[in-house]
Amino acid sequence: MTEKRPPFIDMWVTFESKKWIEKWLKPEYVGFEFGSGMSTIYLGKKTKHLISIEHRLGWYRTIRKMLRTRKMMNVLLLYEPWIREYYETLKWCKPDSLDYVFLDGIYEAKIKCAQNSWSRIKRGGILIFDDSEHSIFRPAYEFLDSNKSERLDFCGQSRNPWNGKVGDKKSMTSIWIKG
Repeated sequence: MTEKRPPFIDMWVTFESKKWIEKWLKPEYVGFEFGSGMSTIYLGKKTKHLISIEHRLGWYRTIRKMLRTRKMMNVLLLYEPWIREYYETLKWCKPDSLDYVFLDGIYEAKIKCAQNSWSRIKRGGILIFDDSEHSIFRPAYEFLDSNKSERLDFCGQSRNPWNGKVGDKKSMTSIWIKG
């Protein structure tokens, strides 16, 4: 069974972070995404290659269908329901091989995902941490901040891809640039 998909193809991040990401992205970039969705379609259109991993089977099928309909052969979509295997998926990526990692997905796995991602990101590459306003992710921030990086926090609103409206909830998207 597939899940209903939102009508808007967009990254569901704060407006200011999206502007920054759009300026930074280049067509030759290669990325990895924890948690597929409309950002998978968006990033897949803007970059050379994207690997995206999803843990919910219905949502995986929905995104897979959208990718096939759009003939987006540059996106490799993976399904992994087990948390440990989910956050360890990057272990087969070579160190310094990714231009960016987009971190959304399973809340319980975000800390490990951030830690496992850092060595895979090239110098000058970025880690995008969505919904970073939550204090439960502090160990991830401390890990990322302790490495040679610059941190940018973007607080504000975002557009809900389900209805196209600007959300009333403020959120934060943080970006670490690897030095």
